[in-house]
Amino acid sequence: MARVIEAHRLAQATKSDVKRRRTGKLGLVRSLLESGMAEIEVREVMRLIHWLLALPKEEEVGFRKDVKEMEATMQTIRRSTYEQIVWEEGVEKGIETGLEQGLKRGLEVGRQEGRQEGRHEAAQELLLELIEERFGELEDSMRRRIAEIRDEVRLRQLARAVFQMKSLAEFAKLLDLPDPS
Repeated sequence: MARVIEAHRLAQATKSDVKRRRTGKLGLVRSLLESGMAEIEVREVMRLIHWLLALPKEEEVGFRKDVKEMEATMQTIRRSTYEQIVWEEGVEKGIETGLEQGLKRGLEVGRQEGRQEGRHEAAQELLLELIEERFGELEDSMRRRIAEIRDEVRLRQLARAVFQMKSLAEFAKLLDLPDPS
């Protein structure tokens, strides 16, 4: 409830300052994601924050990228909370303007995002499994570094490189990490 009140105050204080609103909104989202609340609760509070702190289209696009990057560094394994909210809102708007069109488009976008996120997660998991199979247990720093990689092509390159490396230390250099031994 405190975050919703804070979002309301921020909305009032930033009516004409879009940059400050975006920064404040991002801070609220970060604190919400770090709160340890259940995902469903996070989604509902996030929906209110999104509604209270609406941004112009260009700022909203940048904000979504910021949230994606933030969640990537936080090692969220599920679909981005913010993407989930935006997707759900898209489906709701579609229902308002035409049930069939909205559902078709919402499902299409959801499937595309789901496939893309699924491929990305699968590539990360496969890379981690290959490294562990080849070199044994991994340190958290390497797990975090791999979780930060958003490029599927890079993940595939690293998976192939596992077979060429002679040691975990050699592989860690590819990730710009210090020698794990």
